[in-house]
Amino acid sequence: AFARDARRNAPAPQLPELSGKSLAIPGFIAEAELPRWRETVHNAWKNGVRIYRLGGIHALALVRELPETERVLIAVPPWPVANAQAAELLQELGVNAGEAHPELPEEALAALQKESCLPILPCSATPPLLVTRMQLPVGGVITDRQGRNFRLERERATGLTKLWAEDGDALEIFRTSDTY
Repeated sequence: AFARDARRNAPAPQLPELSGKSLAIPGFIAEAELPRWRETVHNAWKNGVRIYRLGGIHALALVRELPETERVLIAVPPWPVANAQAAELLQELGVNAGEAHPELPEEALAALQKESCLPILPCSATPPLLVTRMQLPVGGVITDRQGRNFRLERERATGLTKLWAEDGDALEIFRTSDTY
C-alpha cells in the first residue's frame, strides 16, 4: 500500500532517449543460440547500439554486462507490459520502459500509463497474431471464415513461423475479437 501511495505522488515517469540504433532480442532463443546472441549483443554495443528491445527475461542476461548508465532497456512483445505490477517488477530488473500489451483496450492502456512507474510506449509495430517454431504445412495468404486475409510465413533467420494480418490492423483484431 505504501509503495502504491508513493507512486501516486511521484512525478510521471520520464521517457528515456530513444534516438539511435537499437537491437531487438527475440522472445525465443534456444540454448544452442545463446553464444551467438551474446556475440550479437557485444558487437552491437561496439557499433554504437545503446537501445535494446527485450523480448523476454532471458535478454536481461545478455545485456547485464553493458554499462547501466549508457544503455536503454525496453520490454517488448512477447514480453509486454499489461499492468502496473508488471511495470514495477520490470523496473526492479533494470528495465527503463515497456511497450503496452497489444490487446489492451484504450481505457486499460490509459489506466496503465497513469499508474505505471515506467514509461509505457504504444506497441511499436503490428504484432504477429501467432508465432511458433513449428513448421506448418501451409504458407502464403489464407482466408478465415469472416473473409479476412492473413499471411503465414517462416523466417529463415529465426526459424519462426508467423501469422500476420494481411489486410487491416492486427491490433484492432486483438482488441475487438474475444471470440472467433
